[in-house]
Amino acid sequence: MKNIVKSEWFPLIVTLSIGVIYELKVYESKLNLFINKSNLLHQRRLVILSTLYQKLVLLNRTMFEMTRLVKFEYSGDDSVALENKRILDAGLAYNDFSEYFDNNKIYFSKEICDLIVNLKRNFGVVSMITRLEVNLVCRHQN
Repeated sequence: MKNIVKSEWFPLIVTLSIGVIYELKVYESKLNLFINKSNLLHQRRLVILSTLYQKLVLLNRTMFEMTRLVKFEYSGDDSVALENKRILDAGLAYNDFSEYFDNNKIYFSKEICDLIVNLKRNFGVVSMITRLEVNLVCRHQN
């Protein structure tokens, strides 16, 4: 050991060791930064997924109410006004879901985006058909 300490190689070994330790610390710092960013991105994605699911559940419920075959009406209620409210609620839920998805599409895989776009298309068609049916019934009643 005394020979290594006294040799001319010792300062070079110390310098290399310090350089390696420094490089490892830099790498560790970059890795920690990457892990923190990944965790934040994952947390944000979970919030977006949860919110999108809540909006989808609301949309599904309002679409169900709008297209329900048996609709409960109470005496004194204006059936046309109730039906228009159901259509309006479904339309608002559809717009809210659609806008939220479009603004956060980047957080989803292509396969999930394709499924949601197809779902939006189907909800949009059902909504349009229902509005046409209601308009026809209202015109026929008048």
